[in-house]
Amino acid sequence: MYRAQENMAAKEASSYACAWFQEENVYSRWAQCAQGQARQGPQAARSAKDLLDRSLATDSAMLSRRNRLTSSADFYRIREHGQCWSNRYIVLCKLANDLPNSRFGFVVSKRIGNAVARNRAKRLLREAVRLNQDVVAPGWDIVIIARRPMARANYWAVEDSMAYLLGQGHLWLASGRQL
Repeated sequence: MYRAQENMAAKEASSYACAWFQEENVYSRWAQCAQGQARQGPQAARSAKDLLDRSLATDSAMLSRRNRLTSSADFYRIREHGQCWSNRYIVLCKLANDLPNSRFGFVVSKRIGNAVARNRAKRLLREAVRLNQDVVAPGWDIVIIARRPMARANYWAVEDSMAYLLGQGHLWLASGRQL
């Protein structure tokens, strides 16, 4: 009886697990894993397929170097002389630059949590920026600072939060894709 229960548990576990490395089609892997995770509320209209399509449509898996702030002096300059807006998840600061593109910098402090929580917050922020950088007005240096509730936020909440603040700062291009 015990061995039968053990086999049943193993079969159930294998049916729920995603076979990430056994299939060639990326969409089918994504769909299998997201199939049982239905969203509710304002995120219900969005699907895993939408996120995957947007992710595959971009050229690279990360922000290019020309779109990143790397110098600590730039971070201080934007924080001191720029304009800032905030909401529950993030603080967004902007300052004009003389470049044909916008540059982004991310700040995630130890107040967010341990290294795992901080890295997750940075990944969420970078992905939200990467997928939406085509609708951000060029010629700005933008610093995005994570706040404490970010540790428990999902991607859709972070993207909505960032889009709202970009709109507040008049950085959202009207001709671009709307959320």
